Amino acid sequence: MENYKKPPAFGEKPYERYLEELKAWSIITDLNKDKQAVAVALSFPENDSSQIRDKLFNEIKIEDLNKEDGMQTLITFMDKLFKKDELTQVYERYVNFD
Repeated sequence: MENYKKPPAFGEKPYERYLEELKAWSIITDLNKDKQAVAVALSFPENDSSQIRDKLFNEIKIEDLNKEDGMQTLITFMDKLFKKDELTQVYERYVNFD
């Protein structure tokens, strides 16, 4: 059986897919809600080109992650970095189609 304490790996798939898997993981994990965002933060790769781990720990206090709503804090932070607006998504779909 899969270890549900370990969050999905970051950087191996598009952000939107990662976000959906992260939300699914937060539902089935046996970690307390106040520990989930910290677990996700620690699971981010240290040498990723996005530097997500460094940015997160430099901009968000660990106390803000270690709360009941820590996952929402984490997702809001990640959205600012990775979420594409609707126009960009439509353009990318067009380019991929063409």
